[in-house]
Amino acid sequence: MLSFVNRSVMSIVFCAIYFSGINYGLYKFNPDNFDTTTKLYFINFFEYSFYSIFPEGIGISPVSDIARILRMLGTFTGVLLNVFLFIIYMTVSNERQKENLDRMLNYTTERSQRFETHFKEKYGKSPSEGIDWIKSRGSEIETFLGHIRRGINSKK
Repeated sequence: MLSFVNRSVMSIVFCAIYFSGINYGLYKFNPDNFDTTTKLYFINFFEYSFYSIFPEGIGISPVSDIARILRMLGTFTGVLLNVFLFIIYMTVSNERQKENLDRMLNYTTERSQRFETHFKEKYGKSPSEGIDWIKSRGSEIETFLGHIRRGINSKK
């Protein structure tokens, strides 16, 4: 799980650095591509690109068409990356749930076999044979249980 989180964070950081370089290069090529009141540095574009990945605003506004397209591409990439990571996370979670269910099934199977062995050792019969024996004898317990069942069913 920790490795998945590390990879997810590294993917987001790598994506932000990649778009930071592209946007910074576009700014260096022509500063009029962005509307800003101060001189910008790479770190400003890293922040801008990071917030593009998670659709959020910052004090840099794209002005030219190419800058707007890059902003949209950054946002689209961020959303796509987040959806992809969510799908991977859900797949990994489902696999772990299946493993846990298999372990629980194995545990309950083993416990029921131990119970059956204990019952046979103690009473000389399997649990199902014991129930059949009680039924065949017309036991008061079975009669009592029948009354309870009829009482419960009549209340429905």
